[in-house]
Amino acid sequence: MRDLLRRAFIDNAPLKGVAMILAITLFILVRGDKDTERSVRVALAVVRPEGRVLVANPPDEVEVTLRGPWTRIKRLNPKDVDPIVVDLSKVDDGDVTIDESMLHIPAGLRVAAIKPARFAVAFEHVRKLPVVAEPAGAPAEGYIVSKIVADPAVVSVRGVKTVLDGLHDLRTLPVPVASKRDSFHAQVALAPLPRGATAADDLIDVDVTIVEQAAAKTLGAVTVVARPPPGVPRPPNLQVIPPRVEVVLRGGAAAMRQVKPDEVIAVVDIHPEDLGQRQRRARVTVEGLPEGVAAEVHPKEVVLVPK
Repeated sequence: MRDLLRRAFIDNAPLKGVAMILAITLFILVRGDKDTERSVRVALAVVRPEGRVLVANPPDEVEVTLRGPWTRIKRLNPKDVDPIVVDLSKVDDGDVTIDESMLHIPAGLRVAAIKPARFAVAFEHVRKLPVVAEPAGAPAEGYIVSKIVADPAVVSVRGVKTVLDGLHDLRTLPVPVASKRDSFHAQVALAPLPRGATAADDLIDVDVTIVEQAAAKTLGAVTVVARPPPGVPRPPNLQVIPPRVEVVLRGGAAAMRQVKPDEVIAVVDIHPEDLGQRQRRARVTVEGLPEGVAAEVHPKEVVLVPK
């Protein structure tokens, strides 16, 4: 057995040595021509536009998978791949794609994959939005909020475009008006904004105007009373045309509740110098109204005619 092994390694040793060298060389040549892959981390350099703020930062590096002959892949140094330069001065919000043309790699290699192959870009945008003050509760009975004014009326908001596009106005936190009878001033904060949006002003001055609620009431067919001067009896032969008028009452809700219809009278005053005239027009006035109630008469004038 020993002789057999000895002859296998020693007999024709030069020829066997040459055969071994040829086999190793052939293996290297075959292995060297076979494609293989290797992944390297490549830095991502971003050219930022002047005067614009990025709110979504791109990645610092990407993973690039290179394919090529085994011998070239084996000798590859990651530093041989230049950083990828992306110019954002000519793009707007959206996705930026990284392709092979943006890579500079050693000769004989090619790009098999890039991860991530795209990244999102979002710039800060500015919009001016109106401020709406939100009243909370209801004033005292008979009163209403006639006006509510916010100062500033418009506020600048910064943020991502997709967020700003969803905003139509800015709301304040509730301004309490419950049971109030008088106008007042308050300072309130803006309601929280969606994530990704920031307002230039945090506090809003609010002026709330509260007035008594107006009310109206119509009294129809009110008899017109012809009233002579003091100490002078009403002429029995004097006729009022038309004898009745319509009275429209207007005022605050509280004052209108004090109106007593049976105490409301329509009056025309008779002057001594008018008693001898054949007819004359006289303006109708309304009496018996509480303070804060005004009256309109239809028609405003009647005709006094002797019978």
